[in-house]
Amino acid sequence: MNEIINTHELDKIANTADEKHIFLNTFIIDRLPFFNVEIYFSQDLWDFNDYIPEMGPYKKKYDFSKIHYAYKDYVKRYILELLINEKSVSSISKYLGYASKIVLFFINKNIFNPTFVTISHINDFNEYLKERYSTESERRHNRRILITILKYIERDKSVDFSYEREILDETDTELLKQQIENGKTPNIPYEIYENIISVGIKEINSAETSDKEKIEASTVVLLSQVGMRIHELALCKSGKKVSITCFDNTKAVNYLEFTTFKSERQRSRGKITKSFLTPIGELAYDTLEKLTRENRAKAKIKSDFIFANPSSIYPYSTQTLNHMLQRFMVRNSCKLDLINKRYDGFSIFTLKRNKKEGIVKPEYCQHLKDVDTVAIPTPRQFRVAVCNELIRQGKDIGWVMQHMNHLLIETTEHYVRNDEREKEKAKGILHDILTGEFKLIGEEAEVFLEGIDRFLEEKKFNVKYDLAQIIDELVEIVPIREKSGGYCIKSAFGRKCTKNEFLCAFEMCPNHCTSFLYADITYKRFNECLKVIEYNKANNYIAQAEVESRKLQRLVKRDLMQELEELYNEIRKHGKDTIISKHKNLKHIADNISEIMGEVRPWLTY
Repeated sequence: MNEIINTHELDKIANTADEKHIFLNTFIIDRLPFFNVEIYFSQDLWDFNDYIPEMGPYKKKYDFSKIHYAYKDYVKRYILELLINEKSVSSISKYLGYASKIVLFFINKNIFNPTFVTISHINDFNEYLKERYSTESERRHNRRILITILKYIERDKSVDFSYEREILDETDTELLKQQIENGKTPNIPYEIYENIISVGIKEINSAETSDKEKIEASTVVLLSQVGMRIHELALCKSGKKVSITCFDNTKAVNYLEFTTFKSERQRSRGKITKSFLTPIGELAYDTLEKLTRENRAKAKIKSDFIFANPSSIYPYSTQTLNHMLQRFMVRNSCKLDLINKRYDGFSIFTLKRNKKEGIVKPEYCQHLKDVDTVAIPTPRQFRVAVCNELIRQGKDIGWVMQHMNHLLIETTEHYVRNDEREKEKAKGILHDILTGEFKLIGEEAEVFLEGIDRFLEEKKFNVKYDLAQIIDELVEIVPIREKSGGYCIKSAFGRKCTKNEFLCAFEMCPNHCTSFLYADITYKRFNECLKVIEYNKANNYIAQAEVESRKLQRLVKRDLMQELEELYNEIRKHGKDTIISKHKNLKHIADNISEIMGEVRPWLTY
């Protein structure tokens, strides 16, 4: 019989779980071990709305009603462990979503008794993850959640899932590192970042701008100075500018206090943190505090939220703040040079979409044609920009870590973008394309190369004489990143598609181009796909084998066969030894080029 946890045990769990990261015992917990919350383990809805009022629009409910009863308690224990260890609300919500889909996977396999999970099911699960999630990080999160659930089942049902957990514990660390690197939020180009600040200050100080426009400008400028997360900005309060004196009381320094939910402790409740205010940041905060005073007074309950919503006890949402950012950028798009430009990571504003959503007033769009687009940096990019600007100014990395409210220096280092290094790499790639060092391969390559030809013709450039100037100009309008297995070239000459911003992930990048230089990497992927197909066929997973076969055919048609043919031509032109001496990674391919082409060619007509 399951026992009910008593008050003493509740206290023990609540006060020791975070330090020891303990697993909960296999008893059913009645009331959850949080002394300001009357929520019960047996309930299908854990509603924390009334217990975390300072979270405003970021309050959370955890709904277990759609999870099959055979797995429900294990998922609840997992979520309770996250709550006890004070993980962030957004993380818990995301992991509950993952856990729900994991349970659904096993139910769809007709595994209604969790003890019947086998190694075969785990292998199927890993294949399912490859299909459903594009990144190794997401797949790893799902595997770790299942490992935890299996541990609960082991303890509850006296079964042994050690081998299954061992399989799930395998991670492709190289792929993970590459995807983390590729997935970094791009920085805002320095000139644009500086212009945003300059234009924002002018709007704040101008007698011609409305109070609403000043509020929007101040919001953007504050983001550019403090680098707050967007939800931290939404929860920012009045009266939180604090002044301290230093250097024997000869100098005053101001900092801003605000609530964060990204700390190691108390992530479910938030804690007060601080960041120093530059004079520009102080101007933005003071302006916001002054111009929102009337709004705060109108709120249903007297509020000190800067972005108080008169019709609610909570402040305006992050979506409202994002709309402020869009309005500021669109009305200043000429001054900021954002019209019909493509900047890495920026979202794209169109008049067509605005007619549906009505975010930006028509008078702010009068300078735009129907076909025009406006590139808009995201709030997260401002955070990256602040971090990099502080590093550029020579600030100590430890100081920057504190200003950014990072827990680890490694996190701050992850934010640092070496724009010059990336630009030099891009210049090298453009040089090799323009001089014919290699032929660009890929679905978008032809569009890109035609665009370059038009660019050269319009500018009346000659590659032979103007190469350096051509590269300098192209590198500013064609974002190029070297990635594992090729390049991501977001060509300014290609089709503009906002969906591309979401698809530009490992192996799903619509802007992917390659060359014979990457034949070894693509051939390795070819062999890995073959192994997966053979495994699926051997285990009679016919449908999955068919899916993998189609993926392999696409890889061969899109990349590998063209890379091999181009390498073959280069060998005929320059000799095998010359190619190997310049590109040692291609030795095995070059030595066996005919055999490998014969091995790959049948997949063209699969």
